[in-house]
Amino acid sequence: MFNHCPFWHSFASQDDRRHQVKCVNSLNLWRFTLSANNIFSSGRAYLVISSLNRLASRNELDPSSLIKRLPYYGRFDLGLNYGFKFGKSSGSLGLSVFNLANRENVDYLQYVFAVPVSPNGNDFRSEVIGNQSGLLDGTLNLNLRLDLRWNPELLLNQGTSNN
Repeated sequence: MFNHCPFWHSFASQDDRRHQVKCVNSLNLWRFTLSANNIFSSGRAYLVISSLNRLASRNELDPSSLIKRLPYYGRFDLGLNYGFKFGKSSGSLGLSVFNLANRENVDYLQYVFAVPVSPNGNDFRSEVIGNQSGLLDGTLNLNLRLDLRWNPELLLNQGTSNN
């Protein structure tokens, strides 16, 4: 099936990230919780279409010259939550900042090799056009959590006590 493809030539998987490190920390101080997250991963592999030679056959392609890596993914998040109680219930109010440094992280690159030039779509121009998809920019997040405690027996008793 792959008789003409030497076994030492391999292509990286689309989701190949060689390194990934995540550090998640939280510190509880009285009713406050401070959290800090740091995420790092090496860039994904992608195929550089502009390096393809239309005259070369697939058997002559060298994968190492066609595969490049996206820039690394890096993100630092900070958060602060305040916990409170009211009656038998509790909750928290929090503020978080995702991607504090507002680093531009690239998810993937998409390429188009041939572009239609005529309205009927029969004539094509050979040109590589790239589109870059980014991930989460610096984002502010405000959150509210309520843990309401209720007793379902109270509802059942109210229905039977009206007889």
